[in-house]
Amino acid sequence: MEYPTGPHEVESEKFARALARVLESGLAEHAYERLILVAPPHFLGLLRSALHENVAKQVQLSIDKDYAALDPSQLADRLPI
Repeated sequence: MEYPTGPHEVESEKFARALARVLESGLAEHAYERLILVAPPHFLGLLRSALHENVAKQVQLSIDKDYAALDPSQLADRLPI
């Protein structure tokens, strides 16, 4: 028996698929050469599973942290680039 998927999870999955499509378009348009993914652990898993294999090959690093509340100067200090 499967448990019903909650509305929050459904929206998270939709957002992961939408973001994956944007990243795929960006790759086709040569908007980037490599990716660093930063997201909370659960969402990072959803996003990884939604990525097209060509996009997944461009991922250089994945960081499973929630940095959404940080301002840009704090974020720069947390990323190893």
